[in-house]
Amino acid sequence: MLQIRLSCNHFIIHFCGACLTDYIPCSVEGSYSTNALRIINSGQGRAGLFQIQNNSNNRPALQATTNGSGNAIVGSNNGTGGAGMFGIDGQNNSSTVLSATTWGMGKAGKFHIQSSNNMNPALEASTTGGGPALLVKKSEVGPALVVNGKGGVGASAAVEIDGGIEVNSGGAWIKDSGSGPAVWALAEGVGHAGWFSGDVNIWGTLSKSGGGFKIDHPLDPDNKYLYHSFVESPDMMNVYNGNVTLNKKGEAWVELPAYFEALNEDFRYQLTPIGAPAPDLHVAKKISDSSFMIAGGKPGIEVSWQVTGIRQDAYAKAHRIASEVKKEAENRGKYLHPKELGKPEKLGIGWEKRQSMVERSEKAVGTE
Repeated sequence: MLQIRLSCNHFIIHFCGACLTDYIPCSVEGSYSTNALRIINSGQGRAGLFQIQNNSNNRPALQATTNGSGNAIVGSNNGTGGAGMFGIDGQNNSSTVLSATTWGMGKAGKFHIQSSNNMNPALEASTTGGGPALLVKKSEVGPALVVNGKGGVGASAAVEIDGGIEVNSGGAWIKDSGSGPAVWALAEGVGHAGWFSGDVNIWGTLSKSGGGFKIDHPLDPDNKYLYHSFVESPDMMNVYNGNVTLNKKGEAWVELPAYFEALNEDFRYQLTPIGAPAPDLHVAKKISDSSFMIAGGKPGIEVSWQVTGIRQDAYAKAHRIASEVKKEAENRGKYLHPKELGKPEKLGIGWEKRQSMVERSEKAVGTE
């Protein structure tokens, strides 16, 4: 049963769901070059309200379809409000607020900001609950998340995450085609900017201010950690060492890995006798065919040896690490660690970027 009630400048269409099955109670059809249906309200109320009151009705309150090449539904706002808002009022309702699905070859969703002066994110996800603000899944082989950016020095990052990020099987692919970082992680508090549980692979050069290992202390694993610092070198140096016992002639051959000479150049030697002095101990034959000969010691004594070499593989030759480098023009007079040098924090390299991230994060929190 269809009811149309007219009152002044508006009308109400009401129908009883129990009286209808699969036919449409109200239909507007025709061949138009303009809108088939247009609803305008110049007052303070809504231009349209679609509501289902029957609790057993599982149909959508509004469905829009098109056989053309345009969008099935478009929302725009020429005022100061948003273009669309979706919400669930029931606290026990576990349904999804907004779901986007496509069976075609296009994107299921796209968020884009046209204004180059707009510094807000194209998509913001936040939660006051205990779960993640954003969950990305993929059922096929490949990355679950791909992020591309074209930032330069001082430009905004392609993605900013205020809080934590968890990536399970499938991973995330983050790419920057400009001169800026693909990922910028900032920890303002006592926490870590990044936490990796598992192996980490880097295809490129790693630069750091310091480093070492951290393990449970071998003598008191319940109560202490043990730290050791990395051994550093201005060269791309490999270190090999071991012990060998001299034969009856006071000599010994030391075998190195078969790849030693292919990987290394510029060899250096160190020999230390153990248990007795050996003033004549020396390298009798230098490295050849991945071995070298020690001589000049007493028969039966043990010798500790060390050999170093500088990497000469293809990657090392193409990416030599320069030990002294002039700072970029925009970073001269700025410091990686201003606090340790007694300088103001604002003289830190990247300080403006960090401040921008903090301000945007605070702004986002203030608008929640």
